[in-house]
Amino acid sequence: MTTHADTRESLALSERVVALLRTAVPALWGTLSAWALAQIAGVLPPVLADPLAAALGSDVVAAVVVAAVIAAWYAAWRWAEPHVPEWLVRVVLGSARTPSYALTPARLLDDGAVDIAFLSASARSTLHELRDALAGLDEDDPLVEALDHVLQA
Repeated sequence: MTTHADTRESLALSERVVALLRTAVPALWGTLSAWALAQIAGVLPPVLADPLAAALGSDVVAAVVVAAVIAAWYAAWRWAEPHVPEWLVRVVLGSARTPSYALTPARLLDDGAVDIAFLSASARSTLHELRDALAGLDEDDPLVEALDHVLQA
């Protein structure tokens, strides 16, 4: 028997797969494009090929160029996505749908406070840092009261 939790877990997995595809496939295409550009550089006239070869001789510069080509590939296809057939989007971006990321809801307690146990460690840490930064404010300040209310949970 499939439960609601099983369905959410399957959905989460499929969202992870979509996200992975939408990251890896454009990176592969961008890398392939950068490689093709490097191959084309070999047939350019020496006036163009020599400075290009000198610039790309550094591993750091080559990595930056590859990253720039990947970013350009992704940006161009994200712009074109609404205007091209779905099958083409799958080929160039890995999936025709964008992943959706579910937010983990915070649980409200009976007195209206947020159960801080449901917040991520990062969010909890940020709230504590914010409260520490507000230490100089009047304790009756609504922001201080609200943070104290959340942090008391």
